[in-house]
Amino acid sequence: MKHIEVVATMPDWNPVHHIDVGTMATGYAIAYDWFYDVMTDEQRQIMERGIYNNLFWIVNEAYKKPDTLYGDVRMEDNHNVFCNAGIMASCIAFMDVYPDVSSHIAANTLRSLEYFMDKFAPLGAYFEGI
Repeated sequence: MKHIEVVATMPDWNPVHHIDVGTMATGYAIAYDWFYDVMTDEQRQIMERGIYNNLFWIVNEAYKKPDTLYGDVRMEDNHNVFCNAGIMASCIAFMDVYPDVSSHIAANTLRSLEYFMDKFAPLGAYFEGI
C-alpha cells in the first residue's frame, strides 16, 4: 500500500509525456479496484485525491484546450489507444467517487479514440503490432 500512496501523492505523473500518464492511470485504476476491500477509508481517500490531482484535472483541461501540459488528447498514433485505455479504466474505477467528471472524461475519451481507429484498417491490426 505504501507504493500506491507514493504514486497518489506525487506532484504529477509527467503530463508532458502521454505514455507516463497512461501507464500510471492503468495501474492506479487496477490497484484501486483490486485493493479496495482491504484499504482503510483514509487510504481510499488518498487514492481518490491522487486520481483527481494527477489525471482527471489535466485531462479535463486538455479536452477544453489542447495547449495544456498534457497536449492534444486526440492523438493519431498508438499513444491514443494506450493512454486513453488508462484514462477510461480510471474513469470506470472512480465513477462512484467522481461521477460528473468521470462521465465527462469517459465520453470525450470515447470520441478521442475515433482519431485512431482507422489505423486498424483494413486488416484489424496496427502496423506496429497488436
